[in-house]
Amino acid sequence: MKPTIIDVATAAGVSKSTVSLVLQDSPLVKAATREAVRKAMADLGYVYNAAAAGLRERGRGRFARRAGASGACACRAARRDTRVLRFA
Repeated sequence: MKPTIIDVATAAGVSKSTVSLVLQDSPLVKAATREAVRKAMADLGYVYNAAAAGLRERGRGRFARRAGASGACACRAARRDTRVLRFA
């Protein structure tokens, strides 16, 4: 089974959020922590899957657009239309 970000976090003794920050090259992570995470990734054979991350990000974008104000207006308009049809 392929190692996950949680496996890397456990091996490095950090949170999965810290591993994510290391993958993003965030300046918020100390150099020693970054090296510990990279060592754990190498030891476990962890490989970052950019395609899977892209799918995950696209899914969040669709949800955010659906939950926006325009979505709420469309729902209200649809409800008005069904009320008109129901009582006509």
